[in-house]
Amino acid sequence: MVTGATPAPAVPPGTTDSPSVPPSATLPPSPLLQTQYQPWLAYAEAMIGNTASATALISQTPANCYLCVRMRAKIAAAAGDTATADRWFAEAVRQSPNLPAAYFEWGQALAARGAR
Repeated sequence: MVTGATPAPAVPPGTTDSPSVPPSATLPPSPLLQTQYQPWLAYAEAMIGNTASATALISQTPANCYLCVRMRAKIAAAAGDTATADRWFAEAVRQSPNLPAAYFEWGQALAARGAR
C-alpha cells in the first residue's frame, strides 16, 4: 500500500458499484441496440430458461437483420420448436447465403435433436 493513500471502500458481497438497471431501461431505442444488443440479450434469456421473455425481446427486432433472424432460430430451437427454428434458419441462409454462421448454427441445432 502506498503511504498516505486511502484504501477504496469495500463493496459488500453480492453487490456492485453501479445500480442494477437493465441498459434498455436507461438508453433510448436505437437501430444499433435493436440489431446488435437486443438479439444477444434475447438469446441469453433463452439460455437461462426464460423463453417467454426471449421471444418477446426477439420479436421486437427486424426480420431483415441477419443476426436477429439467427437468434430467432436459436431461441426457437432452445424452446424445442423445431419447425420454427428450421424456418428461421432457412430465412437466415436465404438472406446471407455466403455467410457461414447460419449454416453452422443450423447444423448444431439439427445435431442437438439427433437429426441425420
